[in-house]
Amino acid sequence: MTPPVSGDDSVRAGAALERLAALHPKLIDLGLDRTRDLLARLGNPHHRLPPVIHVAGTNGKGSVIATMRAMAEAAGLRVHVYASPHLCRFNERIRLAGSLIGDGALADLLEEVETANGDTPVTFFEVTTAAAFLAFSRVDANLLLLETGLGGALDSTNVLDAPAATVITPIARDHEHFLGSDIAGIAVQKAGIMRRGVPCIAAAQEDDARAALKDHAAAIGAPLGIMGTDIGWTLLDDGGVAIELDGGRYPSRTGPSRGASAGKCRSRRRRPHRRHAGNLGSRPCKRCRQDRVAGTASPPCRRIADLASGPARLDRRRA
Repeated sequence: MTPPVSGDDSVRAGAALERLAALHPKLIDLGLDRTRDLLARLGNPHHRLPPVIHVAGTNGKGSVIATMRAMAEAAGLRVHVYASPHLCRFNERIRLAGSLIGDGALADLLEEVETANGDTPVTFFEVTTAAAFLAFSRVDANLLLLETGLGGALDSTNVLDAPAATVITPIARDHEHFLGSDIAGIAVQKAGIMRRGVPCIAAAQEDDARAALKDHAAAIGAPLGIMGTDIGWTLLDDGGVAIELDGGRYPSRTGPSRGASAGKCRSRRRRPHRRHAGNLGSRPCKRCRQDRVAGTASPPCRRIADLASGPARLDRRRA
């Protein structure tokens, strides 16, 4: 398939996204073979990425990634982010070294991937994930924060051999048509992002989910840490959270999100899973700082919760 030529970058990008969405009859068709085949046609860009922290789970993935990004950038790192879905524009899914991908770069990228793929059936998420990996492989960065789309084991992002760390946020019933309704079974799917010898940090879980994560980690030899032991949090009277880390206590200020792409998209919320985001996000960044990511420094922890933000985050305001 040869992409048409248009002078307006946003129009080109939008048209490419529409064409890519039509390549597969299903919006979701879990599996890794199509993604691997397309990546091979693109020269396997997923083999040329900076250290990756791979995040799965049901609730709080965006909040954890926002926290980790704030920590890493406060430490002076250049950070890539892949997250979905987007709120206002597709560009929000791909952040290159701290900045959202531009319309021109996105249009060029999508058309390049479209040409490499041809008319081969591939889902929208698979082809756009491949495009994101290609973009990340071409821009220098110290860290990539990678969010799964659905599940984990069969999610298109799960093609990496050895991420620096993996994170599993609180697990609940979601996408039951694809993942089933059994919490333990859902946890096994999320645990599919674990790798032998790669540390995994998991949020506090329901009993069945926790047992499934422990069993899977033991079976493959993945070091697993579950929150509630060496890192903790306290809910403050004003609705904020105090993160307890390395013997220190760091209160966070609540307030509106500053991360939306446009002012009209900004809103505020607070959900229970966000109480875990700060300390869950801090652990893998700390591990990477110590073991996997060169040239880093300890970030100013007191600023992290204020810097972390995400589109459509809401805060419950007390009267």
